[in-house]
Amino acid sequence: PTQESNTTHNTLHNAFMDRTCRLIKKMASEDTRPPVDALREAFGVAIATWDVMKTAVDQQWGGGDVEDKVAWLGDIVTDYFLEFPDDPPVTMEVISYLSEAIENEFDTLLEDDVAVAISKLLCELYDKFTAGNTEALEKFIASNPSTTAAVQVAEVQDTEVQTLQHQLVDTELATADIQSSVGADSKLDEEEDSEDDGWEVAGRRGKKK
Repeated sequence: PTQESNTTHNTLHNAFMDRTCRLIKKMASEDTRPPVDALREAFGVAIATWDVMKTAVDQQWGGGDVEDKVAWLGDIVTDYFLEFPDDPPVTMEVISYLSEAIENEFDTLLEDDVAVAISKLLCELYDKFTAGNTEALEKFIASNPSTTAAVQVAEVQDTEVQTLQHQLVDTELATADIQSSVGADSKLDEEEDSEDDGWEVAGRRGKKK
């Protein structure tokens, strides 16, 4: 019984550790993604959380595929910055670029000052990218969990952590059951051995012959 119990315990422990290692590797691979991917996601978050784009989604500017257009706008703005790595666009150029894209795709004319704040933000994010400050981009992304992508990542991570917690509890309970069973078997063996001492076994209690 002891050998079988140890085998069961080792199997549960190995399965738990294997699951933990795979999760750690997955999270590590996400943390070391290429900086340009972090930039693209940061731009996508900035565009998606921009008040103008929120209004566009609510009022369905430019047709029923407005959500796809918002994602597309984040991508083309990223490409616009990356196209000129040695001479990136300045705030006024970004304002003009956004205004033209929104007019063409969302059938909307922006007032002159509406795109100033978002254009400055995009330039700041790009400066962090060129400085190699990927951590700042990741923090910006994490600080805006209202976007669909951020919510999905958070839900996946929470689910995986909860699964690991449940597995840990199950492993601890199984270990406790095994130890309890082993302890009971050992006690029973000791009582059976006591027959040679002039005592007879009656359940768990002993009495004189």
